Amino acid sequence: MQNDWEWFNNNPEIKKLMQHTATQGYYFILYYMYYVSSASSVYAGLAFGAPIMDMILPLNETREKIPSFPTNYGIDGEKYFILLGIHGFIVNAMAMAWLWTTDAFIIMMVYHCSSLFNIVGVLLQQLNMKNCNYDEQYEKKIITEAIIVHKYAIEFAEFIEKSVTKVYGFIFMVNMIMMSITGFYAVLNFEKRKSEAIRMALFTVSQGIHLFLNTIPSQCIINSSESVFHAVYNCKWDELSIKSKNLLNIMLTRSSRPYTLTAGKFYPVNFENFGNIIKTSLSYLTVLNSMQ
Repeated sequence: MQNDWEWFNNNPEIKKLMQHTATQGYYFILYYMYYVSSASSVYAGLAFGAPIMDMILPLNETREKIPSFPTNYGIDGEKYFILLGIHGFIVNAMAMAWLWTTDAFIIMMVYHCSSLFNIVGVLLQQLNMKNCNYDEQYEKKIITEAIIVHKYAIEFAEFIEKSVTKVYGFIFMVNMIMMSITGFYAVLNFEKRKSEAIRMALFTVSQGIHLFLNTIPSQCIINSSESVFHAVYNCKWDELSIKSKNLLNIMLTRSSRPYTLTAGKFYPVNFENFGNIIKTSLSYLTVLNSMQ
């Protein structure tokens, strides 16, 4: 990635494009961090709701205390509830930090790969500009450079896919199952333990948002790789030489199939399949609810 920035540093238009795409990735990572930290803090912090309410608005009886995570430390959970809650909060923060750094690195690679696909379109746009030196050699130079960048973008996309497919397979499978279970648990306890039901409902929604945020990078690669096909298609074919047309035909064929990230090498990650996952999870929730 550093070599790419050095390579295109002398082209102002391409450098501006890469900076714009990198800025988009930066803000996405930043918003993702805000979401992860906020969601995890609210989930872990709700465990302190009962002790705080007992101090502010005490009742004749002690409110039920629900720990952040049901664990057995071998000590009195009621007596050391606050300390155990703090420990759970710290462990949760550490886990979320690991999750954010991993996903942030994937997002950074994806947005850089998308900028490479977009650079191909910028290079091909030069074929549509009037130039006094416009000849077959000029066309060949532009198309050859576009092919090299396109080939590198494809290799980079395949590298990202190979790196994340197993992780995405695990994440999407577990989240789909967990959304059904936690959603069912929230419905089951809504009348008896409303605070716990609300916490589980928030957890279910957070899982869906997390899946959506993991879908965006893959959709980004799909859109940017599709843009190469449109860039080739929109070239002024009638003004190009036969050799240039043959080279563009190769690019047109290779860019006709958009690239995407997959979950476990068999499930394409995109917005359409994200909707299918949510529908499947709701279907499982309905089945579980009907069996109670």
